[in-house]
Amino acid sequence: MTADAVAGSIALIGFGLDSLVEMSSGLVILWQFLHPVPESRERMALRPIGLSFFALAIYISVESVRNLIGGGEPAPSPVGIALAAVSLLWEGQPPQRVGQRPGFPKLPPNGFCPR
Repeated sequence: MTADAVAGSIALIGFGLDSLVEMSSGLVILWQFLHPVPESRERMALRPIGLSFFALAIYISVESVRNLIGGGEPAPSPVGIALAAVSLLWEGQPPQRVGQRPGFPKLPPNGFCPR
């Protein structure tokens, strides 16, 4: 999340915060089900989970609107450009059938593996 903050990307910060919220939600659910009667803790478990997702939504909304009003220009990202170029080159490769890959036995003409 430090790299996200340095990059100044609201989307990346939101993604990192979402991962943190989901991890803490999992811990809250684990806490709930460790009780002999988990239904008794359900209301207490749902409240912090809901509040954390609501807080995340407010943060992303406020920061996005603030960025749009501020008129910030997007900066070029060398890493993003490189990843986009690699994905375009990767997509340009023709797909290989399983039987045509090195190390796999050749498939019979009908395309089905013998049993």
